[in-house]
Amino acid sequence: MSKLKTIKNIYDETFKQNYYMLIGVNRNRYVEIVKKELKQDVELPLANICGRTVYLDVEGHLIPIIWTTNKKPSNIAHECFHAIADVLEDRGVKLSGDSCEIYAYSLERLIRAALR
Repeated sequence: MSKLKTIKNIYDETFKQNYYMLIGVNRNRYVEIVKKELKQDVELPLANICGRTVYLDVEGHLIPIIWTTNKKPSNIAHECFHAIADVLEDRGVKLSGDSCEIYAYSLERLIRAALR
């Protein structure tokens, strides 16, 4: 895991997947950081939103940008699940009884990295 200033870059070795995270960052700062450091236009989230996951498309590969306004594990888990679900579905792994362990382990790794 490395940091681009205030952005955590987490790399999942299993799926060869990058994730960017901004945890505990207010909404104005989130927009500023994503525009400046990732060169991605994002809209200012509504005041009542405490997290969001948006995606960079780099040569056809989705790179999730996970953002939360706080460091509550429940909010982090919520946004991490969106990212995991979209990445795995993009790779043809649909959530089902047969694939739920893949989702669970991927989510566990991502949340663990976010909480470090």
